[in-house]
Amino acid sequence: AFFINQWNLIMINPEITLAEVKKHLAITHTVNDDYISSLIPTAITNVEDTIDRSLDDVKCINENGELKAPLRQAILLMIGSLYDYRGSQQAEQIYDNPAFERLISKYRRMGV
Repeated sequence: AFFINQWNLIMINPEITLAEVKKHLAITHTVNDDYISSLIPTAITNVEDTIDRSLDDVKCINENGELKAPLRQAILLMIGSLYDYRGSQQAEQIYDNPAFERLISKYRRMGV
């Protein structure tokens, strides 16, 4: 699905919904809905920054104009990490998620 942004550019809309994120996180309560919703654009921006390309890039969308499944899953994993590690202090060490890296690796723009 596409949408027109404030600059009148056609952009991909990954349509990651609160319901989808809560299902991914196995959350049934509504206490943190506003916070979880705020993580969606943050995770999308993080994935775009990490792969150094917009999600509306032809490499990131399938023939139906939808975000490719690995990138969609990477966004959900990023939201999970942001949700789980939202405190400033952690009792345990935080590690990068190798699944996230594998999901986005083929979409990463390689520069010089």
